[in-house]
Amino acid sequence: MGLLRLLFSFQGRIGRLRHLGGNLIIWLVGGGVLLWAWQTVLSPFWQAGDDMKVPLGNLAALAVVIALFVVLTCWATLALTAKRLHDMDMSGWHLLWMIALSSLAPNLDPATAELSIGTVLKVAGFLAWAWVFVVPGTRGPNRYGPAPGAAPPAPAGGARLPWR
Repeated sequence: MGLLRLLFSFQGRIGRLRHLGGNLIIWLVGGGVLLWAWQTVLSPFWQAGDDMKVPLGNLAALAVVIALFVVLTCWATLALTAKRLHDMDMSGWHLLWMIALSSLAPNLDPATAELSIGTVLKVAGFLAWAWVFVVPGTRGPNRYGPAPGAAPPAPAGGARLPWR
């Protein structure tokens, strides 16, 4: 599976290690791009002591880079996780409840530090995401394709190719 297909396709299955590796690629490359954009757009003005009078065009360029980063990162993370769920013979639609648990739950108020339904939902969301990294996939083929790393199926008619 090529890198672009790994990061942007919702088809097929991937194992735990490939899922982890894909997420590391996303965050390392993305972090490098954001750091480069930040340094390129804002750093020259800080160093010049220009009292942060950054041209509007530079801020707009930074906003575009950040927006593009967020869209691509979200897409790639969802694609990786959908393929990981496929490896466990589950639909990628399960991402909806995982996202809802981890991001739509009310935040814990640090002033009261009480255990609330929001806290329980946040913990459940974290456990759901951790579960995707820990639980092994189904053995052998399932409805989403062959097991990750399995040899491709033999040609029709059982003929063996000489280069295999």
